[in-house]
Amino acid sequence: MPPPETGWNSRAPGVNLTGMKKSDVTCPECHAGYRRIELQSKPGTLGEFRCLTCDHLLETFDGSANVALRLTVQPAKKAKNSSHGVPGAG
Repeated sequence: MPPPETGWNSRAPGVNLTGMKKSDVTCPECHAGYRRIELQSKPGTLGEFRCLTCDHLLETFDGSANVALRLTVQPAKKAKNSSHGVPGAG
């Protein structure tokens, strides 16, 4: 019986490449969702990542790993005035 497939070609859930971490990040301010991928095998750059929706600081980078974040869930827009359009409210 051949050994189970591993690496990028694997169809098994939860299998990652060696030195690669996948996680999800949620902005605490607007609840936007991001997929975060970190490559330990490649040096990154110093810097920071801010939420693309509300500009909240989500992470600072020290350059020890290459990190990429991608917006996957946009937050629902909230009405600024919750009584707008409701007769007798406010």
